[in-house]
Amino acid sequence: MGDRDGLRVPVLEEHLHDVSRLLVEALQVRLDMHGTTSYASTHELLGSMVEEQKEFLDAVHANDAPGVVNELIDIGVVVMFGLASALAVADKGHSLAAAGVHLRLVVHDRLWEAPTDGQA
Repeated sequence: MGDRDGLRVPVLEEHLHDVSRLLVEALQVRLDMHGTTSYASTHELLGSMVEEQKEFLDAVHANDAPGVVNELIDIGVVVMFGLASALAVADKGHSLAAAGVHLRLVVHDRLWEAPTDGQA
């Protein structure tokens, strides 16, 4: 990526760690408010994602920098809880797991497989 006339700045490891902590804290707030029951379906997850995306777009169009950050956090929480829901559903033997397929993810060319013995 180009520098775009000096607009880009380095993202340091400490920034990434701060974001990780911030998202975990925001996820805990979500869990405290709504509980730990998984999304009922991918359609419910999609509804949450679309709602947050619209709010993000509205904040961008309004040039509302704090709003953009808040909506990015909300999107991150939806992604995190969506992934946790997928793991929980697979762990309980629903969906693909019921057909004998365990959850496999390829993340940046590295395979991650959900533990088959119920342990992380």
